[in-house]
Amino acid sequence: MPYQNGAQNIALIPGSNRPVTINNVNPGVVGASGTLANCVGNNGSLAFSQFYNNNNGSNMLPIFDGFTDVFVAEAVVQPCQLYTIKLVIADVQDGIFDSGVFLEAKSFGTGSLDVEINGLAIDGGLAEGCTEGEIVFSLPNPAEADYDVQFSVGGTATEGVDYPDLPDNIIISAGDSVVRIPITAYEDFLTEGDETILFSIQRDPCNRDTFTVVIKDNRLLKPDAGPDLTTCPTDETQLDVTLPVPLPDPPTFINNTPLALPLTNVAYRSEIDVFGVLPTELTADAIKMVCIDSLYHPWIDDLDIFLVGPNGQFIELTTDNGAEGGNGLGPDYYLNTCFVPTATTRINAPGPFAPGSAVPFTGQWLPEGNFSDLWDGTYNTNGTW
Repeated sequence: MPYQNGAQNIALIPGSNRPVTINNVNPGVVGASGTLANCVGNNGSLAFSQFYNNNNGSNMLPIFDGFTDVFVAEAVVQPCQLYTIKLVIADVQDGIFDSGVFLEAKSFGTGSLDVEINGLAIDGGLAEGCTEGEIVFSLPNPAEADYDVQFSVGGTATEGVDYPDLPDNIIISAGDSVVRIPITAYEDFLTEGDETILFSIQRDPCNRDTFTVVIKDNRLLKPDAGPDLTTCPTDETQLDVTLPVPLPDPPTFINNTPLALPLTNVAYRSEIDVFGVLPTELTADAIKMVCIDSLYHPWIDDLDIFLVGPNGQFIELTTDNGAEGGNGLGPDYYLNTCFVPTATTRINAPGPFAPGSAVPFTGQWLPEGNFSDLWDGTYNTNGTW
């Protein structure tokens, strides 16, 4: 029967209009508990065994008796219109065998232009007379024809005075997927304060984003090598040059409000407002560490802890670790536990879960997820975490 509101099933077997079901994707023979009537005609088919992988009795992940090849589900849509994707999986008769659907991370979408600004300082600035930066425009796949990047430039900095003239047209050539535009800040030896370059870029037909580059005065002091000296060619002179480089302490944001966890199977949020951090677009250099000062619970391996960013992106910090720990003897702890991109040991070592002997969790760890999940996209640094 047709779906409501004009919906379509796009979970189809490649090259057919048949839905992905066990009656259609199978080893090509009737199962011991099945009937031929369920695998012929409109009820099913035995003709698609090439898409079925027998996993019974093997150690191959995932641990299911069988699984399909990777299928692509796609639909023709109208740009800038709102669509809903509904995911449904069900057992028709038995509840003994597990079923699952696995989705490739970040695979939803139509493919937008990605914009990255590289070479900026950790505060999002480009200092006058210092290292060159670059703007990188990239497509998810090579362009079939020349791709014209639609952009405009504004801000308080003056093109040709504070930074070089930018090209009038930016083209990603057919067959290529990336174009790089260098950008530098001219040293004018003036104390002007921060100036900005604003790039307004059409990332896809429905979305236009603004990216900010802050031009900063060169704050490095001139080195002092002492008074001038006259020496003979055969003499040796030792120079001692000290160059102080003032660096501000990185900002820290904390939620000190105690959070009780009275119920099971309930999500609790401990929100932290981050503000005034540059660059405003989240990058790999923006997060030094994420710490839990103190968290105790009588059943520590029941805790699933995630960090969720302002745009909904998230990273799995720790899940199901600590085994029984000190259960029955007292609460278990995450105490001064910091998740650090440069740490060498994952919190769930040796894997897949950390044993009870690891409790309390203290010190620096890698999270179970990958930090890159937080900034692998156009996400905001500032906002509610």
